[in-house]
Amino acid sequence: MTDLISEADYLNALAAGRRRSRREPRALAAAYAADRDAIAITMAGGWRIEIERARIAELVALPPSALVNLSVSPAGTAIELDTEDVHISLEGLLATILPVKALARRADRRKERPSTLLDVRREA
Repeated sequence: MTDLISEADYLNALAAGRRRSRREPRALAAAYAADRDAIAITMAGGWRIEIERARIAELVALPPSALVNLSVSPAGTAIELDTEDVHISLEGLLATILPVKALARRADRRKERPSTLLDVRREA
């Protein structure tokens, strides 16, 4: 027998999902920039970040040729490399890479958006 949920439960779950969706970082695209040996991530908020491959533990040991198939999960919350069975949480990756103080200041000044990780570091 299947338990039915009420209309109120359904609407509450929908609202909770929308709130979580606004809080979670989401990516639109991810690609390997071979000339810089970096991963370029375009975020849903319109900004872009590049992270040196050497700073991403899951990708360090992989040959650059394996990174051409890098993609973003359907929800935009992870970077994936299915051929190597690699799935990296975007939230976790950003938390380990970005300086927290710089992000806090950026939240206060939403007018200017850095175009790369280097711009975020300059603000720190």
